[in-house]
Amino acid sequence: MLRLGVLVAGFFALSFGANADPSASDPFGRYVSSFDGVQIFATEAGPRDGPSFLFIHGLSQSHAAWSLQYDSAFAQDKHVVAMDLRGHGNSEKTYDVKSYQDSRTMAEDVSAVIKAFGLKRPILVGWSYGAIIVGDYLAFYGDNNLSGVVLVSGALHTNISEEFFGAGALHLYGMLSDELSTQFEASLAFVENMPADKVSPDEVKSLFRASLMTPPYVRRAIAGRTADHRNVLDRLTAPLMVIHGAKDPVLTSDLARHTAGLKHDTVLKIYDGVGHAPFLEASERFNADLSAFAAR
Repeated sequence: MLRLGVLVAGFFALSFGANADPSASDPFGRYVSSFDGVQIFATEAGPRDGPSFLFIHGLSQSHAAWSLQYDSAFAQDKHVVAMDLRGHGNSEKTYDVKSYQDSRTMAEDVSAVIKAFGLKRPILVGWSYGAIIVGDYLAFYGDNNLSGVVLVSGALHTNISEEFFGAGALHLYGMLSDELSTQFEASLAFVENMPADKVSPDEVKSLFRASLMTPPYVRRAIAGRTADHRNVLDRLTAPLMVIHGAKDPVLTSDLARHTAGLKHDTVLKIYDGVGHAPFLEASERFNADLSAFAAR
């Protein structure tokens, strides 16, 4: 559920964030300058001496998707950071279309957040398109500075076979439109269809609001990029966990099995009765699985 603090943070971040001091402390979130000066927003919770997690959201979403992780008991003994990808949420929306398609740029954004928040050997958690961003980071930085990798309802490559797509993915086409009514209706249909019936109306509204904060040109740029990071698993030494909902209407759970099969010691979790957002639909189980993964 979207908390009042997140709404307040979003307002002040949008109003003043671009000129914020990246070293300043803020209980709701702050801006970090990436290598090219683009301002990346992130929020943090929990003690800095606890196990570190960096949560990376999916296409047309924001850090607020992870509120049941950073604004919950999960963060009481963990250092939890959730970032907004460039062009998303409260982060800067540059008109440099190519920057959204450049793997090195995305890796540098993640690296900037890790450094700015002092994350010590974090576990990277990437949801949906966020899994590609995790792959971007691994491709350029490897896993020497990581304690683990978690892929949630996503994959490490963009050229996904049609057999792994569900009917809910069709709404993405309308989300690329410049026509406001088409974009609006497609975004609403996508987020309503994305989760199973375990997500509250307030959480659906939160996802919808975040979706509308991503400009169509950003969505189109991302939809047009190509990446295949499956080979990073060949040299991945950090533990890997793949989590997927059995009722995911966007990407089928067979995709999770495919990804898990690329690395022999992968921990695979398929959540029965859960859709595309396990961290919202089954947050207690999800948080428990992350805690157990961190304790390995």
